[in-house]
Amino acid sequence: MFKDIVLKALKEKNMSMAQFAEAIGVSASAVYAWLDNSYKPKADKLLEISKVLDIPLEKLIRALEV
Repeated sequence: MFKDIVLKALKEKNMSMAQFAEAIGVSASAVYAWLDNSYKPKADKLLEISKVLDIPLEKLIRALEV
């Protein structure tokens, strides 16, 4: 679910994975790992994701808990 939310927002913003990674201060490989559910982003990065993609923080947290 987290993956779906992020990918939808990236598409809506016409933002590449590399642009997104740079905007939140991580490597593209970190973003791919989050999307593959290899590991979860830390709280500070969740806040950045929320800001950059205009997604409510609560929605991101709920998506990670599923």
